[in-house]
Parts: sequence; structure tokens; C-alpha cells
Amino acid sequence: DVMSFRARRYSQDGGDGLLLALSTAIPDIPKFYVEFGSQNAIECSSRYLRVERRWQGILLDRDFENPYINQFRETMSKE
Repeated sequence: DVMSFRARRYSQDGGDGLLLALSTAIPDIPKFYVEFGSQNAIECSSRYLRVERRWQGILLDRDFENPYINQFRETMSKE
């Protein structure tokens, strides 16, 4: 049951625990993330991976940008 892995440190709705479980269960997984809609990157799904697990990645958001954490202001559309 996926809900049994819920743990919340940085994410909404317990995603940190699920990411920990997945990254532990798949040890050879590439340590890179991409998050769309990261807002200010304080409460987001990839922050656990970035801060606690030291993964590298890219954050994309329409309104926010922070080069220090590799966050870029981008607008996405279906085109």
C-alpha cells in the first residue's frame, strides 16, 4: 500500500516518504529529478531529494526562479 510510505518533511501530502522508499528500493536509479510547478521550492516534491539525498535536478515554474538551486522560470503549454 503506497499510503504506508507517507512521510512529510518538505512536500505536500507525504511525498517525501514515497520518494525515500522508491530511491531505496531502486538503488541504481539515476540521481536526477525534474519538477514542474515547483513554486518557491520550499514545499515541493523534489526538495527532499535535493536537500537530504543530494540529488541534482531542474525545477521549472512559471513565476519563480532561483539559479542557486537550478530553478528556472518557464511556461509550459501543450504546443
